[in-house]
Amino acid sequence: MLFVPLHDRRPADFSVNTSHHSAMKTFQSLSAPGPSPPASGLAGKRFPKNPAAERSAPSAQDEKPLEPSRERRRFKRIFFSEKDNVIALFSFLGNNDLLIETAVLDLCETGIRLMAAKDGRTGLRAGDILLLREIIGAPPLSFLRNIRTQIRWVLNHQFLTHIGFGCEFLDMAPDGQEQLDEALINLRMGSENPS
Repeated sequence: MLFVPLHDRRPADFSVNTSHHSAMKTFQSLSAPGPSPPASGLAGKRFPKNPAAERSAPSAQDEKPLEPSRERRRFKRIFFSEKDNVIALFSFLGNNDLLIETAVLDLCETGIRLMAAKDGRTGLRAGDILLLREIIGAPPLSFLRNIRTQIRWVLNHQFLTHIGFGCEFLDMAPDGQEQLDEALINLRMGSENPS
């Protein structure tokens, strides 16, 4: 490894060994005082010692007040954890023999997000129509029975042991919609003010 000093700091009695004259000549030209040879593309560039110090601080005019983040969804969701153990039972429309047991991940006025174990029987696809038979484990939602839903998306990765999917409520009666709105408000208030 060759160490090349940036400035000539040789003692006055430094002597050159003639047997290594060419190597030492190169060394001397690199370490000689004076301007260094221009580096490719960097000649004449000024590099500040502390770039952060040379930047000017933003003025009060440049600063904008922070805006509160806006909810992208029109309808807020209620989220359920695994310990809540909220279960939704579905069947395919016209086939009441096959029940699909799912864990409810979240719910809003227009739909529901679920997770189910992969078992090879279901073969769920976006566009399928399912009948929401009932929700168990959340008493305020017990009125949600026999509601047609449509699968809007499915997440079925080969390395996961479960599939995730989201359903939209299709034809909920207006009084059922009002009940759902009220139940979600109560659930939301209960989660914000745990007793």
